[in-house]
Amino acid sequence: MKRIVTILVFIMIVVISFLRSLSVSALVPNFSLTTSPVSIDLNMKPGTTSTNSLKLMNNSNQPININMLLGIFAPEGSTGNASIKPLNSNNFYSSWIKFSPSIFTAQPGVWTDVKMTIALPSNASLGYYFTAIFSPAISVQTNKGPHIRGSNAIFLLINSQSANEQYRAKIVNFSVGKGLYEYLPVKFNITIKNQGNIFFAPVGNIYISRSSNFTSSIASLNVNPGGSNILPNSSRVFNTTWSDGFPFFQNKTLNGQIVYDKKGNPIEQLNWNANSSLSKIRIGKYYAQLTIIYNNSGKIVPITSVVSFWVIPWKLMGIGLIILIFVIIGIWTQIKYIRMKYKKRR
Repeated sequence: MKRIVTILVFIMIVVISFLRSLSVSALVPNFSLTTSPVSIDLNMKPGTTSTNSLKLMNNSNQPININMLLGIFAPEGSTGNASIKPLNSNNFYSSWIKFSPSIFTAQPGVWTDVKMTIALPSNASLGYYFTAIFSPAISVQTNKGPHIRGSNAIFLLINSQSANEQYRAKIVNFSVGKGLYEYLPVKFNITIKNQGNIFFAPVGNIYISRSSNFTSSIASLNVNPGGSNILPNSSRVFNTTWSDGFPFFQNKTLNGQIVYDKKGNPIEQLNWNANSSLSKIRIGKYYAQLTIIYNNSGKIVPITSVVSFWVIPWKLMGIGLIILIFVIIGIWTQIKYIRMKYKKRR
């Protein structure tokens, strides 16, 4: 009898725990937020005011209470990621930027507008890097205390147009993924360091040529087409590829999704584009010149770097060589046959 009672008590505990977990999950709905724009770049003189519109979309099916917070950010590594630190209301930066409304309820499927007013003080100088944080008023109780669920942030970069601004950049790295390719694409790796004291977005191109003096180029690739900024005393990595060849490797897809191997790398397959010209068969040594330009006090400053690489389609060349050998053998056999036939007639 005692054993039966023990079993029943155990079953009741399991059921109660399961129902409790369901009730807790129901209290914390899944949600997602979309904010726009991703970032705002402003040129403001000290002592001026600027008002900008921020937008938030609640993608869930329930209203969510949102608190607007101000934060600052700094680069984290060289991939473009940022570390964000919220500021409390006592921080002196908090008096510079105000949100209206600062607390609101985001209705499902509706864009909500928030006005952000920036009052730059007269003693402001150089650059400032803030974030407008949309913080959901939903928390989850953990063994470490309440945890605020995922917030969205819009990056705000302010250039006070100070006379002390200095723009300086350096190409830390310009390289290719490997020195020898069988087919395109060729992958270029670029690292640029901001050695100045104000943020800037590098602009430039990679010119590809068959000659080292670059008298003519066969391709031009844009660098940083999205206009990503580099903060002072930090570096950022940019990548681009040259795939204008015949044939060329591309990622294998299935139902519109990239297919990966067991190690998590994209599987590549050769694309024989029927519309490509035979003139786009890439073979031999190529040179690539990276040219980055930036504006320093009204003067356009270029910086350059050069790298070389080889493209040897050895499989295609092998097939061509085999075909050529068979053609030569066929011609030689035909010539030999004609000569023997001519001798018999004599």
